[in-house]
Amino acid sequence: MCVEPTFSTHVNGRHAWLPRVPGQFISLSTHPSRVHVIRGPDLPMHDTTHRLLQRLVDYFGPSNVFVVTSNCDMLHERAGTPAENVLEIHGSLGRVQCSELCCGTLFPVDEAFLQRLRDEPDWVPRCPMCNDACLRPNVMIFNDHTLEDGDGSALHAQRCRRNEFVRGASSTRSCAVLEIGAGVVVSSIRTEAEALGTKGRGLVRINPSEAECDKMEILASKQALRGRYFPVAKRSAEALAGIVEELGA
Repeated sequence: MCVEPTFSTHVNGRHAWLPRVPGQFISLSTHPSRVHVIRGPDLPMHDTTHRLLQRLVDYFGPSNVFVVTSNCDMLHERAGTPAENVLEIHGSLGRVQCSELCCGTLFPVDEAFLQRLRDEPDWVPRCPMCNDACLRPNVMIFNDHTLEDGDGSALHAQRCRRNEFVRGASSTRSCAVLEIGAGVVVSSIRTEAEALGTKGRGLVRINPSEAECDKMEILASKQALRGRYFPVAKRSAEALAGIVEELGA
C-alpha cells in the first residue's frame, strides 16, 4: 500500500489542486506471498523510485500486491501497476467532477481536455450536466464536502477492492506490510500499517528519521509485533535499490 499527499494552493489567483510526490519506501527482504505497501508524505520522489517499486510489483506478481497512495498523479499506474490494484485515497487528477455535486458523473482528464487548457489559458471548464458550476478535480482537500466519493464512485470501487485484498491476505496471515515514509503528524497510515502488520507477517517501516521509525502509534503494537517489526532509517531510492538487488528482482 502506498500513500502520498495532496495539497491545495492558489495559482494566478485561482484555487488549484496540485499533487505532491513524496518518496519514502519500505520493503521486506523475504519473499511473502502477498505484499501490502504503505507510503506517506515525506520527501520528493523521483521517477527512479517508481521504476524500482514497479520491479518489486513485477517480482511478487501484480495480483499479490496492492498499492494505496495519497498522491493523485497516477504515476503508479503509468509505471505499470494495474489500476485495479491501486487505491488513491485522496482521489485522482485524472478525473474531474461538478464542483456543486449536481450529479455523480466523473469526467476523464483526457488529451483533448489538457490540450484545451494549454490552448486557452483563461478557459474555465464547466460541468456539462448543469452547465453552471465549474469542474474540479476528483481530489480530496481537508474540510472538503463536495468530493464525489460515495457508493458507485471510482474511489468507492477502489476501497472495495482494497478491502477484498486485505481480507484475503489477513485470512491466511500472508500479508507483509511495507510502510513507506508515513508521517507522524497525521498518523492514520502508520496506525493502519501497525494494525495490519500484527495480522500478517509483520511490518517494515522505512523513514529518514530514526525517531519516526521507532515511534509506535498503537500502544499494543510494540508487543504484538515483537520479532516482526523492522524499522529502517533509509531514503526511498537507497532502500528500494537494496531490496531489488537482494531479491534479484
